[in-house]
Amino acid sequence: MEAPLATATGAFLVVVVSVTAPRSTDITTEPRINDRIRVAEVRLVGPNGEQVGIVRVEDALRLAQEADLDLVEVAPTARPPVCKAMDYGKFKYENALKDREARKNQINTVIKEIAPAEDRPARLRHQEGPRRPVPQGR
Repeated sequence: MEAPLATATGAFLVVVVSVTAPRSTDITTEPRINDRIRVAEVRLVGPNGEQVGIVRVEDALRLAQEADLDLVEVAPTARPPVCKAMDYGKFKYENALKDREARKNQINTVIKEIAPAEDRPARLRHQEGPRRPVPQGR
């Protein structure tokens, strides 16, 4: 990022800041899959949810490839990291459907302030109709 350029124009101060585009090396939220997993050992979970145990990452990759699945790191902060053999394309598609459904069912609340009749413009008071006369008690 460059140093800001400041100029004074009358009573105002104008500051121009140049922002660079994000780099491709930024941290992603996508889980690591297959050969992007760079640890010696992982805790392997099978495609049906069964615990296989702690195995070398090469063996886990081989087991996933034999089952025609991807090895996906589901818990990278665990020691050792937890990986699951799954179809990653199907996993991403199902997550996208869940996100879309959650956005569709989201309720947006709009709060509007209602001002007293004296503060509203005459055209709005006219739309409300004439005021009812206050009954006089006899």
